Amino acid sequence: MIFIVLLRPWVLIRFGALRSERIGHFAADTEAYVQERRLRQSKKVIDIIGCTEPVCNRQLELMWRRVFPITSRYSFAIKSLERACSAWTQSSVHSVSLRDRSSEYRRFVDTTPSLEFTEEEERLGRQVLLTLGLPPDAEWVCIHNRDSAYLEKTFQRRFSYHDYRDYNIESMLAAAEELAARDYYVFRMGAIVKDEMPSSNTRIIDYANSTLRSDFLDIYLLARSKFFLGNDSGIYGIPLIFRRPIAMTNFLFLANFYEKDYGPWLFTPKRIRDPLSGRFLTLRETLLAGLGDADRTEVFSAAGVELISNSGEEILELAVELDDRGKGTWKPDPVDEGLQQKFWEIFVEHANGRDIPNRRARIGAGFLRRHTDFLT
Repeated sequence: MIFIVLLRPWVLIRFGALRSERIGHFAADTEAYVQERRLRQSKKVIDIIGCTEPVCNRQLELMWRRVFPITSRYSFAIKSLERACSAWTQSSVHSVSLRDRSSEYRRFVDTTPSLEFTEEEERLGRQVLLTLGLPPDAEWVCIHNRDSAYLEKTFQRRFSYHDYRDYNIESMLAAAEELAARDYYVFRMGAIVKDEMPSSNTRIIDYANSTLRSDFLDIYLLARSKFFLGNDSGIYGIPLIFRRPIAMTNFLFLANFYEKDYGPWLFTPKRIRDPLSGRFLTLRETLLAGLGDADRTEVFSAAGVELISNSGEEILELAVELDDRGKGTWKPDPVDEGLQQKFWEIFVEHANGRDIPNRRARIGAGFLRRHTDFLT
């Protein structure tokens, strides 16, 4: 520890741990770190990075190891050195954070992905797709609904504070059928899920319940998909770092817009309803009640409100808008831009001086047309 501290004027040695047990953080926070390293490009900084167990996806770990050195695990020795240096210097100069770097996700908009597949991995991916019945020139999209099954089974305990983000796979069926009719194959993603995908359409593949599901194919399908339709469950971090178009359904944590640049994304929020009056809260009321910052189930419970998930029709409209925009065939209504502008005006009005780095994210046009009361 003394040697490390004395060496600092010439070479700064830092210690850190990847949050490798959660795929969202393992993907996006690590990508943010790599982009920061590239910007810095300093030979005077040496980072000693370890993995925490359990590693959520071994393919993702393998790909990160091709980008920068990772020790086998975040060992007791590394952790002790980091803490000793911090105590001696009374600072965090010898620590590097690889967790909760969400404010740096804005860098993804103007940079290229750090991860690449090898030629052998590309061949393997295409071979598995042929096994699943996809022709060589097929295009596919990935969809995902969050439920509690993965965390419960993986960590053997309840994570009920995440339940506010849940919604059922049935609500995505109409969107999946429409995307299949548009000549896409649709992969329902997930490692451990509660329910099966209720469709007999051969173009809709319940990959989450398939015997062919693997850590490799999880990453390959999401990285090479035409776009991703889901919510802010951690799996969205893979299409994010591979710069794939994303549409978020049932999106609630509006405070994300105070620090993140969501690029040209689409989203639709859950509606918040007062169970006593049956009335839905407006955007302004949501922000005034502090529910735009709510990221735990108990916050909504304490406020005495109930959350209403997006309907199948709302998710269908969001999927169609995302696809049409990607193809350049989207035809907006005359009212659409005015509704978008109104959303951001209300949001900025209640930001309380907080920075909003960019306003490229768009709330789904169909959602705003349906729920004009949301912006009153």
